[in-house]
Amino acid sequence: MFKIDRTSNSITPIKNKSFTELGFTERNHLQEWLANHSNAFGEELLIIQKEFAGFEDTRERLDLLALDKEGNLVIIENKLDDSGRDVVWQAMKYAAYCSTLTTIQIISIFKDYLKSLDGDADDASKVIYEFLDESEESEVILNEDIKQRVILVAANFRKEVTSTVLWFREHGLDITCIEVKPYQLGQELALSVNKIIPLKETEDYLISMREKAESQVKAKQNGNRHTKRISFWKKLMPQLLENNSQSFVNTKIQPKSLIHSKSLATGQKLQLNFSRDHVAVRLLIKFNDFKTQEKAFNQLFLNRKNIETQLGFDLDWVIGKDNRAAVIQVKYECDGYDEAKWDDYCQWLLKKVIAFETAFTPKLYSSK
Repeated sequence: MFKIDRTSNSITPIKNKSFTELGFTERNHLQEWLANHSNAFGEELLIIQKEFAGFEDTRERLDLLALDKEGNLVIIENKLDDSGRDVVWQAMKYAAYCSTLTTIQIISIFKDYLKSLDGDADDASKVIYEFLDESEESEVILNEDIKQRVILVAANFRKEVTSTVLWFREHGLDITCIEVKPYQLGQELALSVNKIIPLKETEDYLISMREKAESQVKAKQNGNRHTKRISFWKKLMPQLLENNSQSFVNTKIQPKSLIHSKSLATGQKLQLNFSRDHVAVRLLIKFNDFKTQEKAFNQLFLNRKNIETQLGFDLDWVIGKDNRAAVIQVKYECDGYDEAKWDDYCQWLLKKVIAFETAFTPKLYSSK
């Protein structure tokens, strides 16, 4: 790795260091970095516990426990400069221990984690179903199908470890190897994070094959809930485009109860909700800095009367807190899964989306 100097049109080598020689430890440093920036793994993960030790008849503890966007548990094992020989066996034990965790238990684990961070534990279930793009707690099933995932993190992986991981992957177990290396240039330090197993091309192919094989099974397991969602979104999306709504152009249709628009402005986008007992349109306001989020929400809330007059209907206003988004929404209580009424629901959503775009877009917060 080299630093580029534009002025002299030259490069300077950035030295690869070990965590040990820089004085970094697994628990106090690497673990904290990854817990606070879970997107470093190359996907969206929700960390739900550190140093998890909730296993019966053992004092063992795993480094990080997370959820992915499908509600699967992700076991994350961190090593520093060397993966060691037994890291795969260790992680697989943890995956087996976690296989019996229920939705209620997982929410309880996350509550304990939020308490340790001085967060609001009462919001645990809401944070989880917001992360999963689900609108109701009743729609959330965690650790379904016993498909726990494993992520191994180290600066160097021994050959016996990578060989074992590849063998497990060939037999359907989802194990990922993430290589992390510290670098130094003078007093400046940097960290590289690279997925070495699986490679991107291999991963895309395996995912498509696995999704194809599981599609029919999932439909039965979910009581065709996912099938209904896909069918409804496929019915609604073309109508939005035909009516010149630009927010959901190129939106990927997924079997979720919530569909996100593209960003209308930094930290602000629309969200469509299709659930068993209602449909809704929302303006979602989510900033990493809650003070900025509060400022963006209040800018609209102070203009609430004019906005609702322009829309022609009242709105629900929820400012959110901590790591929860602010939500401004209009909801229609109905039997969402009654297909005979879908034309009506689509028309209701279509009118509300266009009204939201017209009323809110010019008034959204901008930090510029």
